[in-house]
Amino acid sequence: MPSELILVVDDNAGIRGLLKEVLESKGYKVEIAQNGKEAIEKFHKCVPSVVLLDSRMPGMNGVKVAEILKAVSPELPIIMISSYSEQRDIKIAQEKGFVSYSLTKPFDINEINKLLHTFLFHEVD
Repeated sequence: MPSELILVVDDNAGIRGLLKEVLESKGYKVEIAQNGKEAIEKFHKCVPSVVLLDSRMPGMNGVKVAEILKAVSPELPIIMISSYSEQRDIKIAQEKGFVSYSLTKPFDINEINKLLHTFLFHEVD
């Protein structure tokens, strides 16, 4: 059973709660943040194995957060969660190496679980 730490960043409390509950039920440790500033603070305190990051949040958007986190930890896997309308920005972020993978809302929780296994254990189900 996994014990890696996942940082979930989303301004929507429902999404944060859902991801925390599901991921903890899979054996992951989960920290949550509701905005970019809090995400960066938590990142420095908990040093996660993977970040699940909403692309659109008030204040600092997810692409900027990803850029900051990658400057500190270039190997950190970041999975960006976005709406369809934000795909152009996400593609640019992926090309710059800020984002490892992106999902479009509504996302499939099973797909997130498979991605986590791929990034953490280099396993493909």
